[in-house]
Amino acid sequence: MEHWGFESAHIVAHDIGGAVAQRFCIFHPERARTLTLIDTVSFDSWPSRRTNEQMKAGIDALIKKPDAEHRAHFREWLLSTVVHRDRFAVGALDIYLDLITGPVGQASLFQHQVAYYNHKHTSGITDRLAELGKIPVQILWGADDAWQVVDWAHKLHAAIPGSHLHVLPECGHFAMEDEPERISELVIVFIAGHPLVIPAHAGTQGP
Repeated sequence: MEHWGFESAHIVAHDIGGAVAQRFCIFHPERARTLTLIDTVSFDSWPSRRTNEQMKAGIDALIKKPDAEHRAHFREWLLSTVVHRDRFAVGALDIYLDLITGPVGQASLFQHQVAYYNHKHTSGITDRLAELGKIPVQILWGADDAWQVVDWAHKLHAAIPGSHLHVLPECGHFAMEDEPERISELVIVFIAGHPLVIPAHAGTQGP
C-alpha cells in the first residue's frame, strides 16, 4: 500500500487470506475502509483434518510425488471446494491446478504455503476480534462449504460487532467460483455504501 501510495483500502479476503486480513485490520484499522471476509479461516479452524493427514508424509515426500499423481490428487481436492463441479471443471479449474503443479508449482505449494499453515495466526487474535467492529465488516459464506463449515461464519459474525452475514445457498468454499455474480454484487454494493470521505480542503486547487 505504501508502494502504490494508498493510505487506505477496501479489504476483500478469502480462505487463508482472511487470516492476513483480520490481523491487518486489527493492527491497522485506520488503513481499512471496509473488510469483506469470504469463507475465511478463523479461530482454530485450520489447517483442516485432511491437510494434517496429508502432511504426515512429510514435505519432501509430497514434493517428490510424481506430477501426474500430484495433479490428480489436487484436481479432486479442488473440486471439493465447489457445489457446481461440472462448471468449475470446464472453467477455472486448470488455472488453479497449473499454479500448484509442475516442477515449480508443486514444490512451491508445500514449501511456501502448506508448510506455514498454523492457526496461531488467527487463534492469537481471537480476543481482539471485537475490535473489527470499528470498521464496516461483511461476512460471505457458502452454505455448503466443506472446508470451513458455515458454523465458523456464525462464530465470526457473533465475535465482530455490527458485522453483516450473508450465507449463500448451493455454494461451496470457493464461493467466487460457485456464485461469481452474487459475490461480485455483494462486494460492490457493500463498498459503494462506504465511500471514502475526502475533506473539503483536500486535493489540488481547480481553476
